[in-house]
Amino acid sequence: MQVQAEGSMALRAADLVADDVVVDTSMSTLLAAWSSSLRSRLLAPRLFRRDCSLEARQ
Repeated sequence: MQVQAEGSMALRAADLVADDVVVDTSMSTLLAAWSSSLRSRLLAPRLFRRDCSLEARQ
């Protein structure tokens, strides 16, 4: 009976670790997507201004 209880506890612990890994992966994926979106929003106006100034010179 004790072996079965220990096995059950080990499975629960492994399940909790797996859940943490999934959450960490999801959070890092969201953070990477947010960072990429923020970077593109910050850089887009600068790139657009640069393109407009090049067209004005021509």
